[in-house]
Amino acid sequence: MNRHFPDMIVPLSAVFSPAQDQNYVWVIEPEDNTMSRREVRLGMPLSNGVVVEDGLEADELITTAGVLFLTEGQSVRPVED
Repeated sequence: MNRHFPDMIVPLSAVFSPAQDQNYVWVIEPEDNTMSRREVRLGMPLSNGVVVEDGLEADELITTAGVLFLTEGQSVRPVED
């Protein structure tokens, strides 16, 4: 039996959908700590989040709260969990 184990799971709170069949996350650009909207392709929802199948690299930092209040290019101050 082949099983696919996802490489990347993000919290549902990190994903926003301004239109049907469009899913985005906010990526924090490391050079200047500004927000960049990134379209992602989602996979299976899980109990701890949702699988990101495409559009995000594992080493990228994303916003997990307040995603509906952010804008492209906005400066932020990243905090650690």
